[in-house]
Amino acid sequence: MTKGEHEDIIQTLSKSKILVIGDLILDIHREGKTIGVSVETPTLVVKHKDSRVSHGGAGLFVRNVLALGGQVTFVTLLGDDEYAAEAENFSHPNLQKVIFREKGRITTVKERFWSGSHKLLCWDRLDNRPISSQTEEIIFSFVKENLPAFDKLIVSDYRHGLISKELANRLVRLAKETDKPIYVDSQVAQNFGNHKWYVGANLFCLNEKEALSIDREFNNASLEESLARLSKILGGADIILKLGERGSVSIIRGRYIATEPYRVEAVDTIGAGDAFFAVLALTPHMGLENYLKLANVWAALAVT
Repeated sequence: MTKGEHEDIIQTLSKSKILVIGDLILDIHREGKTIGVSVETPTLVVKHKDSRVSHGGAGLFVRNVLALGGQVTFVTLLGDDEYAAEAENFSHPNLQKVIFREKGRITTVKERFWSGSHKLLCWDRLDNRPISSQTEEIIFSFVKENLPAFDKLIVSDYRHGLISKELANRLVRLAKETDKPIYVDSQVAQNFGNHKWYVGANLFCLNEKEALSIDREFNNASLEESLARLSKILGGADIILKLGERGSVSIIRGRYIATEPYRVEAVDTIGAGDAFFAVLALTPHMGLENYLKLANVWAALAVT
């Protein structure tokens, strides 16, 4: 696929208008230089050089959608702490944020501390409690009222409490009732997946670990058979399996498709999955192989 072909396909994506619900994570990257060891304790002393804040989790997925020209209404949850204001700084001409809060909840923040190229510390502020039934009802009511105006409903579930089993079930039923496609990308947390909460969704985007969490018989040596079984388990859904540097494979409307990788020199693979899913979320006609190729290209560029 040539650069011109990529650009032509991206133009078709830019017309899409999607409603996204998912967990926003505030990523804070702190960089410094090691200057020695503390006299009092055997602790590294690092001189601060720079701090960067970015919007991760479902926010990273949304950023990719916006970069591709899509229009997004992003439904998410924040705490009532000082970090919420930083998360609210997320803005773009094609973005509408719909932020809900719960008293006493903390905003999900992941801080990474570096000295040169060495990661010293990961410091996570997490509050993975399920949302209250009152908050769930308010969120669902918003989605129900507004979904008819969108092309698709996209779930980017990072498992930080926003989406309960009941809410997942209700979102799938609502999408069916309003004849809107619903696409799901849900992370595996604590070694179990929640994909069966979304049985009946139109499309699932998975990696190999997530596939195995759904089906213990999943075998990457027999991918076509494994994907067909996954599709059956998840209610006949289309399945797209990300294979990293090996490309991707899919079952789309019963048809098996293998898509070659786009070769790049990878620097950091974090975020490739969100980049890949962003193309799928905007695709007007799933099953067209050029869109699957573009998803591989976009994910590959993300790791550079």
